[in-house]
Amino acid sequence: MTIKKTPENENNVAVDNYTIKRVDAFTYLGTEINQKNSVSSEINARISSGYRTYYANKRHRNY
Repeated sequence: MTIKKTPENENNVAVDNYTIKRVDAFTYLGTEINQKNSVSSEINARISSGYRTYYANKRHRNY
């Protein structure tokens, strides 16, 4: 993946007879990296994960 302000449609990359597919986004060490270098989807994913954890633990407590 190439990170630029304006993403381009480029072909796949070939290295020693291996073809590496270009993707729009991927997760690396728990962080989503995308071509636009935008963090909004990462922030939304973390907020959603926090909600899921909170409500999963809420049913185990006596509120």
